[in-house]
Amino acid sequence: MLARFVTLGVIAFIQLIAIFVFAALAFGIVPESPVALVAAALLAALACAAFTSALCELCGTRARFASVSPIATLILAGLGGSMVPVAVLPEFLAAPSRWLFSGWSVEACLRAIEGTLAATELGLLAASSLLMLLVAAVFAQRNESR
Repeated sequence: MLARFVTLGVIAFIQLIAIFVFAALAFGIVPESPVALVAAALLAALACAAFTSALCELCGTRARFASVSPIATLILAGLGGSMVPVAVLPEFLAAPSRWLFSGWSVEACLRAIEGTLAATELGLLAASSLLMLLVAAVFAQRNESR
C-alpha cells in the first residue's frame, strides 16, 4: 500500500509540474509564487495518491477498482473545479468544492499563481492525505487478513 502511495504521488507531482511548465511556455502563465505552487502541487499530488490508495483498498479487487475509479475521478474533477471553474457552476454544484480535496488543490494552485500561499487549503490537503492514508492502511490490513 505504501509503495502504491509513493509511486502515485511521484507520478501525480510530475504531471502537475509538467502541466504548469506547459502553461508557462504555451500561455505565458507564470506563477507569482513558484515556491507556493510547488508546495500546492506536492500536497495536491499526495492527496490524489492517498485518495487513490484508499479507494483501491476500499474496493478490494482490481476489477471493482477499475469500474469505480473513473466515476470517482470524474466526480472529483467536475466538482473540484478541474474541468469547469467553480465560479461558473450553480451554487448546488459549487458548494461541494469547499469540502473536496480536489477543490482545495485547485484553489491552492490558483492562489500560488496569483502570488499568495493558500495556508488553509494546504493544511486541509495535508490533513486529508493523512486521513485517507489511515483509511487505506486499515483496509489494506483487513484485506490481507481475508
